[in-house]
Amino acid sequence: MTAARPARSGRADRVVTVGRGSLIGLVLVLVAAPAVGAAYSEGWTVPVVGAAVGAAVMNLAVRLVVDRGVGPTLVIVHLVGIVLWVTAAVRPAVDGATALGGMGDSVARLLTTLPPVDARGPELAVAVVATWVASATATALASRRGAGPAAAAPAVLLFAAALLVADPRRSLPDRVPAGLTVAVGLALAVFALVRSADREGRSTPERAA
Repeated sequence: MTAARPARSGRADRVVTVGRGSLIGLVLVLVAAPAVGAAYSEGWTVPVVGAAVGAAVMNLAVRLVVDRGVGPTLVIVHLVGIVLWVTAAVRPAVDGATALGGMGDSVARLLTTLPPVDARGPELAVAVVATWVASATATALASRRGAGPAAAAPAVLLFAAALLVADPRRSLPDRVPAGLTVAVGLALAVFALVRSADREGRSTPERAA
């Protein structure tokens, strides 16, 4: 009976840790997402936001279901998820190029094309893949015990990369960088509180002994 209780407690702690981390990572990336949209014409929202949500959901599901080999399983699941989502959510370009077919030189075209970039084809696929990777990385780092500032880095890097290809004629609303700053600050505060509570929880049995 006593052995079952720690097992249930450990399972509950795992659910809380993974759920909290997945939510924090997702929120950080979603707050940075409007910077991605600043480079594109209308039509970017569903593919980009869907990529962020899909990566977070997969992180949550795999970490709660899989006990061993979580890392390799996540890599495989995310790769499959990226291919399926890009294929389903990104429309072919005007010239007929499919989302995955022209990915090779799409980054170069993004950097040389005057924004707003058409929200179709390989060019949008770059943003979708980048957002998925950022969300997958952020949620994975935030889901670990002792999560810290590194969990906020993917969202910040996504935001910075988006500014490189953003339309200079379309000013990004101040609420976007301000919102990201606030979100990162709140995330770091939550991580600090969790680490403090964990240290306190570990020290209590020692004092009792």
